[in-house]
Amino acid sequence: MDNYSNFSRLDKIIQMFAEKYGNIISHYDRGFILKCVEKKAIQNCLDSPEAYLNLALNNSDEAQKFLDSLNVNYSEFFRSPITFLSLKHNIFPMILKLKEKSHDKNIRVWSAGCAAGQEVYSIAIILDEILTESFLDFKYHIFATDLNIALIETAKKGLYSFNDVKNVSLDQIFKYFTKYEDGYRVNSRLKENIVFSFYDLYNESTSCPPESIYGEFDLILCSNLIFYYGSSSQKIIIKKIKECLPPGGFLVTGEAEKATIEKESSFLNVKYDIPVFQKVGGFNK
Repeated sequence: MDNYSNFSRLDKIIQMFAEKYGNIISHYDRGFILKCVEKKAIQNCLDSPEAYLNLALNNSDEAQKFLDSLNVNYSEFFRSPITFLSLKHNIFPMILKLKEKSHDKNIRVWSAGCAAGQEVYSIAIILDEILTESFLDFKYHIFATDLNIALIETAKKGLYSFNDVKNVSLDQIFKYFTKYEDGYRVNSRLKENIVFSFYDLYNESTSCPPESIYGEFDLILCSNLIFYYGSSSQKIIIKKIKECLPPGGFLVTGEAEKATIEKESSFLNVKYDIPVFQKVGGFNK
């Protein structure tokens, strides 16, 4: 990284990508961009980050691989067990309590950065369990978005390896999955209330995924995503999230973003040990 400690050099890199490929990468955190360049240089057995950049700037396929590397898309089922336990036993019951008072029978969730769908199906499993166990006549709608079209298609198929579902209980596998040759397939019943679509969270011309129609949600999950953007871009994303949450709506982030959201006066940390926040003006008022 020493070769790129001078940020004016990085500005030139960003400008070159924009001019050659029309891709704007300036909204990502600069340190993150530099790490991606170094990693790609090593993967391509090149002597320096400069050598890799020369390759990427003269090879459109490699440039696309580099751009894809900036879109971090790792996920897994029930990735943060304590967060999902809180959602099941604290957050969703609070949402349902308010919904009963307002006679609103619809729960709306947005997974912003859904990757290959593990987070989305984890939320769907929890909601289905809650509604089944409580005998409540509610419907849930999950809007799942990502920048990576290939991952969206993977999520829609709902096919996962045996290792992918290691965090899913045997009872949940029996209820919500069907075994196939190389792993498990998510049952169609669980997919019925989920809409997967392409959406650029950084796009300032839109306030919410078009598929969500009016874009107001009871819960937004934006886990391990905001962290990779620069501070000015983080503000744009957080502003969009705030606009999509009514007073009392909930936001779940990753541990990496917890400190950033705690600085926002519009959010209160529901439980200090986990990254779950409630927009000011909430259910408890």
